[in-house]
Amino acid sequence: MSAFYLKPKFLFSVGGALFAATGLNLGKVLSPFKPAILGGLKEGYFFRDWLISRIELSKEDLEDMIAEAQHMYQEELLLTTAAIDREKRLLENVDELVKKKAEASKTNKPKKQKG
Repeated sequence: MSAFYLKPKFLFSVGGALFAATGLNLGKVLSPFKPAILGGLKEGYFFRDWLISRIELSKEDLEDMIAEAQHMYQEELLLTTAAIDREKRLLENVDELVKKKAEASKTNKPKKQKG
């Protein structure tokens, strides 16, 4: 047999009564600490606003850097593409010249005389 004051229902009832009594007297208990609590809460709000503004600035800076990097990438890609196109045209021109010279050398070849 256990004592009635160790049963869960009794302990829960006592805890609830203590909580209710404290809640009713919470204003009286906290009144000496009210200025400190209000000051702490006010500073907490100031800190929150400061932190949010810092995060927004950092976010804007990061977005600017990302946009600049994308722009630089696009410019470099265009330059590379243009260089590849120029190289391709040069190679085509060289190929045409080589073909013309090959045809010219075939038609202008002197015939060898057998001896």
